[in-house]
Amino acid sequence: MGSGLLRRLEMIGGKGLITSETDPDKAIEDFLKGNLVTLPAEPHEHSHKHAN
Repeated sequence: MGSGLLRRLEMIGGKGLITSETDPDKAIEDFLKGNLVTLPAEPHEHSHKHAN
């Protein structure tokens, strides 16, 4: 997930989380317990234009 998607999610009140956890149930469990290890967003570098 890139920084653009994270920004758009925040604009509508959402929150994107990036994790290396591959089991969705474990990721949710860890999130609810406050133990989910998150990763930074990918850099937003490409050559196309963005719609507003």
